[in-house]
Amino acid sequence: MKIQSILSKLHLGKSSRDVVVGVIIAVLVGVNVLIAQVPFKVDLSRGRAYTLSAASQKIVSGIKDPIEITFFANGDLPTKFQSTRTEVSDLLSEYKRASSKLTIKTVDPKTDDSAKKLVTEFQIPQLEFSSVENDQFAVSNGYFGIGIKSKDKTESIPAIDTQTLEYNISSALYKLSTTNQKKIGMFGGGPDLSQYGQPGSGETIETLRQILSQQSVVEQIDLKMLDQSVRPVIVLDGAKSPITEESIAGLKAYLNKGGAAIFMTEGVSVSNDLVGTTAPMKLKSLLDEYGIAIQPNLVLSNQSEIVNFGTDPSRQYISNYRYWIRTNIFNPAASYMSNVGSLTFPWTSSVSVQKKSNVTQTDVVRSTAQSWTTTDISDLKPTTEKKPTDTGMKKLIAYAKNQNTKGEIVVIPSTRFVQDAYLGRSGNLDFMINLVNEFSSGGALSGIRARAIQTYPLPSIAPAQKDLFKWGNVFLLPVVFVLYGILRLRKRV
Repeated sequence: MKIQSILSKLHLGKSSRDVVVGVIIAVLVGVNVLIAQVPFKVDLSRGRAYTLSAASQKIVSGIKDPIEITFFANGDLPTKFQSTRTEVSDLLSEYKRASSKLTIKTVDPKTDDSAKKLVTEFQIPQLEFSSVENDQFAVSNGYFGIGIKSKDKTESIPAIDTQTLEYNISSALYKLSTTNQKKIGMFGGGPDLSQYGQPGSGETIETLRQILSQQSVVEQIDLKMLDQSVRPVIVLDGAKSPITEESIAGLKAYLNKGGAAIFMTEGVSVSNDLVGTTAPMKLKSLLDEYGIAIQPNLVLSNQSEIVNFGTDPSRQYISNYRYWIRTNIFNPAASYMSNVGSLTFPWTSSVSVQKKSNVTQTDVVRSTAQSWTTTDISDLKPTTEKKPTDTGMKKLIAYAKNQNTKGEIVVIPSTRFVQDAYLGRSGNLDFMINLVNEFSSGGALSGIRARAIQTYPLPSIAPAQKDLFKWGNVFLLPVVFVLYGILRLRKRV
């Protein structure tokens, strides 16, 4: 042993050396025991992905009544889920350290009868886990969710995604601890708009409504009768939207009292036979007050979705459709983008911003650099896509706040952004849910990041540059080895 060799140099007797070794071992064991009792860690990940955010700490520090968080997890989870279980437990420990009002417990509904009752109370479903162990595929059932309870109110996270878990827990804690929960208003996009004197438009955002209803009270509202109990109001301004001058007046009055609105509107209306017409843009006068304008154009991009245009199953036509653009160019300061990988915009117009002395404006989302616009909208078929002209990033989503009235708006220039028929692509639904939570919490959830190490995806580059990198990688390495071999041979000669 190294210790013994060091002690031998000190010319100590055998018995003295044994005593010193014993003391050293006892000290090391004692130090380890003490360190184990001290909750200490160093987070060196970029963006401090494994540290409770300041927003979460503020929410937790404001909790006045006891709240119990129950982590439902099998003791016999497959091996590959054990590290995830540890990660969840570590996060819950961070919450516990942030407030003495929180109680954390982990239960196994498979072996604990009382936990089985809690599973029903929190509506935690039984999940199916698949794994490959010892070269054999295995499927097992179990639980992996979280229930949160305060007095007679409960919130649940039925299935855990570790990247969004902090946001989901903090959001649930905020709802349980706040006494001023806002309603969410929706106008347009419902299954039936006849209550406004118009037939149903078919532009439904029912999936979004159902998900938001699990978190808050959601109401189809009349814009003429908006009040401050609603925050935010989501307005779908499509070609058939029943927005009137009275509706605009009601929206302006609501925003002038500090309200918040999310507008999904458009500069070009696209028919089912892929013909575009200039949209009526009924919200124009309101958006002008915030210095935001929707352009009567369409944005195209090389970073786009693959769309199936075939109506006959036996004759499919699949194309990379430039009018359905995809982007991950987000404003890093916007916390509601934290768990969104990319967004898809079916037939979107570009946004322009004009400075206003009393209005703060922010770009939230832009297209990639390989994007351009067109005003030739008569034929939008994939076989007649317009060639690039003004290539560059285009503004797609803008935020504005009136510093005098505190009214806030977010403008999304695509009415199909979260319509039911276009969901299932990218992170559009997650973005909308995060944005609504941000407005309804009054900014309390700002700054909560996805708990994942930031990566650096390759930038969007032109096809010619892609070919250059591809063939360079294919041929460069062999050429280097050949030249090295020739050099070695010449030295030998």
